[in-house]
Amino acid sequence: MRDLILKVYGLFTVAAPAAAVYCLLRRRVPSASRGAAYPLLIALFTFYIAAVFHVTGAGTLSDLLRFGLELRPSQLNLTFFASPPSSLGYRLNVLLFLPLGLLLPVIWPRLRRWWAAGLAGLAFSLLIEGSQLLNDRVTDLDDLTANLLGALLGYAAWRLAALVCPRLCVPGRRAAGEPLFYVGAMFLGRFLLFDEFHLAKLLYGF
Repeated sequence: MRDLILKVYGLFTVAAPAAAVYCLLRRRVPSASRGAAYPLLIALFTFYIAAVFHVTGAGTLSDLLRFGLELRPSQLNLTFFASPPSSLGYRLNVLLFLPLGLLLPVIWPRLRRWWAAGLAGLAFSLLIEGSQLLNDRVTDLDDLTANLLGALLGYAAWRLAALVCPRLCVPGRRAAGEPLFYVGAMFLGRFLLFDEFHLAKLLYGF
């Protein structure tokens, strides 16, 4: 039960800002012009981003206050393929970003080019890796390459699926910069509000 509370808390810090962005954007672009599936797709995207933050341990303000900003050599790996692409960790990082490359072009028509999806995946990976400098996680160049590969493979999967199901290419009105608004708000929500250590301390009494 206590583990569930921690997970729900983490999801809330991401979902609440996403819901706020959704409500604000509704005023700019009416829901009817977005398509009936848009709210469900945004909800799915929000759950996915929250899961990525949880799995990768993205850094937070709580981490910064707890550990301070001290860059240690053990936190950085700036060597390409220090872990071979055949390793389990590398493959898991590829799989982690596959849904991103698939969801981005489905939701946002402006990201229906391979380079746009790849650039978005790289930027999101850089955001996570940079934030990990605030905690005990390792900022790894191999993670960046694996995440980029995963986003591109996800985009390729969308392209193939769109050939079979053209509805995946249906245009819809979107506000300019929507992905940035959503991801930025979700990251800031987690960064400012998520304090796993102190909540765990209350729940488990250590």
